[in-house]
Amino acid sequence: MIAFRKILFFSFILPALFIFGCEEEQEEVSIPKTSLSYQETEPEHRSPAFQYPLPEEMINPRKLVFADQRVYVSDRPGQPGRPTLYVLNAESGDLVGYMGQRRHGPGDLVSITIMGLRPGAQPRLALFDPTQLVVSFLDSEAADDDLRSGARIAELELNDIPDGLAFLSDGRIWASGLWSEPFRVIELSERGGRRQRLIPTPGYQFGRSPRVFNELWHSVMAAGGDPEVVAIAARYAARIDLYEPDGEPVIAIEGPDPAEPVYRHPDDDRREFEFTEDAIYGYLEVEVHENSIVALYSGRNYRRDDGVYGNYIHVFDLEGNPSATFELDVPVRSISMDGQTGRLYGLADDKQVVAFDLLD
Repeated sequence: MIAFRKILFFSFILPALFIFGCEEEQEEVSIPKTSLSYQETEPEHRSPAFQYPLPEEMINPRKLVFADQRVYVSDRPGQPGRPTLYVLNAESGDLVGYMGQRRHGPGDLVSITIMGLRPGAQPRLALFDPTQLVVSFLDSEAADDDLRSGARIAELELNDIPDGLAFLSDGRIWASGLWSEPFRVIELSERGGRRQRLIPTPGYQFGRSPRVFNELWHSVMAAGGDPEVVAIAARYAARIDLYEPDGEPVIAIEGPDPAEPVYRHPDDDRREFEFTEDAIYGYLEVEVHENSIVALYSGRNYRRDDGVYGNYIHVFDLEGNPSATFELDVPVRSISMDGQTGRLYGLADDKQVVAFDLLD
């Protein structure tokens, strides 16, 4: 009888313990931090070098990207048949072309919530359409006559809606957002396929669900530089996390305001959290260039101010050291910088593109 019990234990019970009760513990990663304060980097005021209006037919411009002497501006027209992406000459503002007719047809860009530029020898404009769960890669060097047809190079289908995408030069894509698994970042490839990558980032001390965690630390992301780095900025916190392309943390940059989202658990059981009266918008957008990281910072109150706009540009080197802070005369909601000249293009709330010269 005793022998039978031993056989039963080793045959059934012991394997069950390994399967269900012996989960691998995640190694706690210590992320070095640096802090940015206005005392250390006194803001330099910048007035617009020039500005020009967007096309009158645009309804609700949201995002802006500079590439190859052009400015790409996304629109949410709200009506079928209207373009969702306008292409302008970066210096004159003249309309070069448009793409993404909103007809709900195959391959159309119905809505654009994320725009980015894939770095490398062949830059590609990347656009995410949440209505079709598709990332479209467009040729940023396409001839003017080809813009109407879309100049589409490739597409990548996703299974969920990310809140941030970072495009690496080797074709890998980091996606953060509302995933069902407790992973901060899922790594994708332009050729399809995915593998989950656990990136050590702040926020899990809240002990909340992955969905709440990602809403609190809503991400904006960018990749680039030489050597290449990935920046993950928090929309509701004054914090930017830098990583090497293999997922190794470089540094956590904490801004001039409280670095964590300010929230509370509401009395209404149907919601898991809500931002408090003191909550602020943090980093609205971030870009990584060959020698610098450029971020649009708001610092405006979540409830009292129009927080989706910001007047501050924070510049860091690729190791996360703050190098400059600029205070813009005109608030903008989206930015993109010419890494060669240091000219920053911004999208203002009066349907204007505003250009600032940041670097001498």
